[in-house]
Amino acid sequence: MKRLLFPVLSGLVLAAGSSLAQPGPSQPTAAPAFESGAQNWWDGGSSLPTVHERWNLRFHRKSRLQTGSVLPGTTVRQQLADAGLSFNGAYTAFFLGNVAGGAEQAFAYNHMLFLQVNLDFEKMVGWKGGSLIWSIADNAGKDLSRSIGNNFQISTDYGPNTFMFNEFYLKQELLDGALTLKLGQMSALNDFLASPLYDVYSNLAFCGNPLAVAFNVPATVMPVASWGAHVKVTQPEWYAQTGIYQVSDRLGQVPYHGADYSIRSGDGTILFAEAGWTPSFFKREGTSTKTSSKTSDDKKTFAPVEDAGSPGYPGHYKVGAYFSNWSYAPFSSGSDVANVYGFYVLADQKIYQEAGSPSEGLTLWSAFVCSPQELVAQIPYFVSGGAQYVGLIPHRDKDTTIFGVAYGSYSSNLASQQASQGLPQEDYEMVFEWAYQIQVNKWLQVQPDVQYIVNPGATHTLNNGLVIGAVVNVSF
Repeated sequence: MKRLLFPVLSGLVLAAGSSLAQPGPSQPTAAPAFESGAQNWWDGGSSLPTVHERWNLRFHRKSRLQTGSVLPGTTVRQQLADAGLSFNGAYTAFFLGNVAGGAEQAFAYNHMLFLQVNLDFEKMVGWKGGSLIWSIADNAGKDLSRSIGNNFQISTDYGPNTFMFNEFYLKQELLDGALTLKLGQMSALNDFLASPLYDVYSNLAFCGNPLAVAFNVPATVMPVASWGAHVKVTQPEWYAQTGIYQVSDRLGQVPYHGADYSIRSGDGTILFAEAGWTPSFFKREGTSTKTSSKTSDDKKTFAPVEDAGSPGYPGHYKVGAYFSNWSYAPFSSGSDVANVYGFYVLADQKIYQEAGSPSEGLTLWSAFVCSPQELVAQIPYFVSGGAQYVGLIPHRDKDTTIFGVAYGSYSSNLASQQASQGLPQEDYEMVFEWAYQIQVNKWLQVQPDVQYIVNPGATHTLNNGLVIGAVVNVSF
């Protein structure tokens, strides 16, 4: 029965998503537009963002769809965007089943529905560089990890089955975008320890951010937000940013639905700082030259020859740290520990580019997180890495082939506490993920996915698990 249930449900959701979704945006910097009757609703009349930009939309980290120009047209949505009001969103559904290993075999469905509204104050009232961003998310479904017994959540978008008010902040760009200020309710990990490469994965060990930080400190992440302030300086080949955010045991609690904006005496703060180098190796500027030839009457003529150049091989190299003054309970007996800190290094580099198509090729990435205070850090050492190839299969230029591996080493202090209580001791957990993201059309992606979980639960009491399934995403 379960073997039949999975493909039937997948087909129903694909059909429903296809019939309900609206066409996507016409270019990465444009607001999505509803198509006129003269255009095909399935193919759209526009192009979606690239696969990485689309997954940015899911978590709206630095989404290119937050502000920008709008294509000419007469639709109500385009008229609103011209006036400064734009919106976008995504519906992402996970169909995943544990076919071997773990505590039990099971199937689980879950989804996230995300909506973001953007007010461009420059268009509305002439406030240059000013904008307001507001978002909301709704989660539903089951957590497959509860059936398997593993710690690295199988589905990244599983959350409390309710709606949550997410980010609500003012953004100000200065110096032609070189300086960005943000103030309000924000998800800290939308800006720090982040890369669009991570967001194509299904397992939470990869998706969004290296998982260890969320295990060790209450840094806010989609759909949870807290009060914060963020400053970023951006230059052609480097950037630096810092942010300070509220820490509280009320964050993410279902009864508040993300709408508890209070600051109380027991709250703390967490500070992030990050610097990045963003080179593009072997970059070559375009040139314009002229070649000569002779006509039949022996006259010389000249014709221009354009060389488009090459954008090179882009890379991103980041180092960062966090510090929190909140009180953290130790694994062993004793007083709470304040002043918790950690460090991280992230890197990705495109190493192969297909001739004549800079968007296609192979990119490698890696991440390392160190939270050395094992008295309070559940996963003091975490490392992950992977590879992604855009356009691997001929004539499927926008599809992405995905591989990733993540390893988390658990605290020796935590293991000692568990041993003293006669409990299995957590040692490490590891996960491999393979996926192939299919760009069905300009607003629909379907991603078959396989995960292999080594040492589920980190206690050496469960057999390795095998998860097979698919992810469906509709952008609108």
